[in-house]
Amino acid sequence: VYYLNQPFDVENAQLRVTYSDNTIEDIDMTLDMVIFHNAVATTQSVEVVYGSQWTLISNIRTQKKKASSISVSQTPKTSYIQGQPFDPTGGKILVNYTDGSQEEISMGSSGVTFSYSNLNELGQHRVTVSYDGKSASFDVHVGMRAVVSIAVDANAKSTYVEGQAL
Repeated sequence: VYYLNQPFDVENAQLRVTYSDNTIEDIDMTLDMVIFHNAVATTQSVEVVYGSQWTLISNIRTQKKKASSISVSQTPKTSYIQGQPFDPTGGKILVNYTDGSQEEISMGSSGVTFSYSNLNELGQHRVTVSYDGKSASFDVHVGMRAVVSIAVDANAKSTYVEGQAL
């Protein structure tokens, strides 16, 4: 299996060449001998050309790389006040792919999803971030809304007679 845009592996590959005088020679295969269409996910035959001769290597599959795991590489905001919506801005995940490559992507990228409990409830909450079928988690804290000021209604009754209910 090859992943999209991965070059054909010719390391340790040899081509057995038979000449017109019936002598046989094994030569190292090089990339310039190979016609391989690796930009499309498909099953194909790869052409190997040497001199004026060619042969096919059948059933070579190319596929899109997939995530093998993800981890949170940079958490977004983790402290919230009761009632504030979750905000992934600034968060990043590290994606490890099946082809051995890695990529860091923004939590705001297409395909990144989140699940979490009610952020209107006080306390610690687990946020799960998912991408390409893989998940990772981090914690956020929801604190109480603070009273920053109070005011008395100017139209409120301010004079009472003794015994009268407030």
